[in-house]
Amino acid sequence: MSSILMVTSEYEPYIFGGLGVATTNLARYLAKMGVQVTVISHSSEIDEIMTVNEQNLQIIYIPQFVPYFSDAQLRPEAIASFLVNQPPDLVHVQSVSGLLIGNFAKSKWNIPLVYTIHNFENEEFEAGDNPGDSSPSWQQEQLFALADIIVVSCGSDKRQLMNIHPLWKDKIAVVPWGVNNHEASPPIQRGNSHLLYVGKLDERKGLETLFYALSQVVKEHPEANLTMVGNGDIEYEESLFELAKTLKIQKHIIHYPWISRDELTDLYKTCTAAIFPHVKEWSGLTVLEAISFGLPVIASTFVTTEIMPHSFLTKIPPKNAKKLATAINYHISNSASAFRVAKHAKLWIKGYSWARTAAYYLILYEKLI
Repeated sequence: MSSILMVTSEYEPYIFGGLGVATTNLARYLAKMGVQVTVISHSSEIDEIMTVNEQNLQIIYIPQFVPYFSDAQLRPEAIASFLVNQPPDLVHVQSVSGLLIGNFAKSKWNIPLVYTIHNFENEEFEAGDNPGDSSPSWQQEQLFALADIIVVSCGSDKRQLMNIHPLWKDKIAVVPWGVNNHEASPPIQRGNSHLLYVGKLDERKGLETLFYALSQVVKEHPEANLTMVGNGDIEYEESLFELAKTLKIQKHIIHYPWISRDELTDLYKTCTAAIFPHVKEWSGLTVLEAISFGLPVIASTFVTTEIMPHSFLTKIPPKNAKKLATAINYHISNSASAFRVAKHAKLWIKGYSWARTAAYYLILYEKLI
């Protein structure tokens, strides 16, 4: 196989969650294996098209505004000249915003399409509603139909998707995520009351529950603070941080809409625990990443974690601020648990690598072309 076109909404350095981590690592490891990879990614952080060239890898960054981007989609008619000089062998769509590019590439060059699900856009509509072309749920439905293979990261995600969309059951393949083999930081270097959330800021993530829990935690541990890395819809962010003011916890929250990977690595190495209180979420790559740093993880039962040892996790019911606060207080008060997690995480993460993930994908690609 010679070349693939990969379409995503996040790529380093413009990463806000697991999608960007996955796409960046997959593209780079495929390139190391000799595959010619062209990545198209859009970002609101830039105001002109930018191109970066590495060995076997080209990244094209597209501004997130008209004419390049509209109705939550990259517009192929505006960026067609930037796609590739030679038709790729396959197009790999990593986000629903790549639907039109994927359809353009598949129909223009008669090539197969792989779609990897990072979030299940299961919006609910009233009878008679027309969600419209800009609905992520509608766009994902179109990608399900268009794709030759639909990729999920674990068996439970596959079963859930098959239950909801039995029509596509023969298309679904499982490719586990990789992790980078970080040196687990000795917990003695960690702060005893520094909490971390990494990911998009939206209603699926259960962040209101986290704020209510934090309001209880600071009563027992007034030194506790929460660092949040990520951004989201402006109206939602405003309402979320208005809740923080109402709960009088705003001084305990540090929010970074975006930070560099080096800065994020420093946070992973110095925090007490990472918290993922999601109410609607599939496999959390950011959960894996936190564990790879030896960081204790508190996760809602909605986060798919079947490939992770349960000793690395504290599972709590979604939307249960009291139990979440109890779990956080435990991690703050019991630093010994961080020592145990760090010790076992260093051994466990060696079994999961991006090189292995890329090799699995390459097998899938070769079956299609």
